[in-house]
Amino acid sequence: MTKELLLRYLNGDCTPQQLAEVTRWIEDEANAAEVKNLIYSDWQSFEPNDSAIDEEKLELLLDRIHHQLVIEETNTQSGRPFISVMTWLAKAAAIVLLPLLAYWFVSESPSPGNRLVAHADTLEFAATTGLRVLELSDGTVVTLDYGSSIKYPRTFDGAIREVILSGEGYFDVAHNADQPFVVKTKYMDVKVLGTEFNVLANPEKEFVATTLVKGKVVLQHTDRQGAVTNIQSMVPGQHVRYDGETGDVFTETGNIKKYIAWKDGILMFDNTNITDIAEKMERMFNVTFEIDDDIVNYVYTGRFTDEKLTQILDYMTMATPISYKIIPQQQLSDGTRSKPKVIVVRKSD
Repeated sequence: MTKELLLRYLNGDCTPQQLAEVTRWIEDEANAAEVKNLIYSDWQSFEPNDSAIDEEKLELLLDRIHHQLVIEETNTQSGRPFISVMTWLAKAAAIVLLPLLAYWFVSESPSPGNRLVAHADTLEFAATTGLRVLELSDGTVVTLDYGSSIKYPRTFDGAIREVILSGEGYFDVAHNADQPFVVKTKYMDVKVLGTEFNVLANPEKEFVATTLVKGKVVLQHTDRQGAVTNIQSMVPGQHVRYDGETGDVFTETGNIKKYIAWKDGILMFDNTNITDIAEKMERMFNVTFEIDDDIVNYVYTGRFTDEKLTQILDYMTMATPISYKIIPQQQLSDGTRSKPKVIVVRKSD
């Protein structure tokens, strides 16, 4: 077994003969001295204080392993051949990788953390808490915002690479001129070849918004009969908001950082309406907002990175004549608990 062959396996790039070799190695020799030395050499090169880029690469690898575990568990239940990667990982953890795997299990915990559901030919990932970065089988990297989910095939075998988004996601699409990439949402589809863009498709709202960072995208609408209509082509630096009910299109060009800063853990406002801010903070802090009608036109400018919910709300009370109160979680009749509610009103004179 060589390190290069193991990497080919993790990348899904093995020939049938190579896959058979890796399978035998995993099942028969995972506790051999050769394996310990191979893993330990990688462990020695791991630096806990690496740059954010290295941490992101590690997170992508952990996500890929996690996805493969779910796929293989599903294959086992359906009677398909199963390679016991979990057995191998358990043995590896006993050697040197316990700290890394502990991080993995914490970050991937299905409750109350993120959730990955495997279907026959597709995977569905929900970022129930925190931002999550996924690498799809074609090399496309997706960053999901709080409370967002994406459904995608295990492999992109058709004429197009199609995913379904609910919520907000930032896409760095791997270029493939022969296989366009399409992000489907409730009201609008975003079609690209290879580019970077952001899509906001809150299922509770009547609009979809797209922000293009680089490359080119085409916004399309598909009616109930399957007829496709091009809404607009976008150029870098544009933000387009499409009203799914009326068909109206709003286009903004210029400062797009406020629409994509969330992927870096930054909450940015630039003359942003209070209702739009509330929508962002609902996902970020897992709360609900109730805003009085007489303050819905208030706008704010600010940038927040690690601030708590109350710190942001206090800033807003200093900028405009509002006050707020937070109602804690309540026990519901079905045994679940409600989200905390933030009530924002105009400050009394």
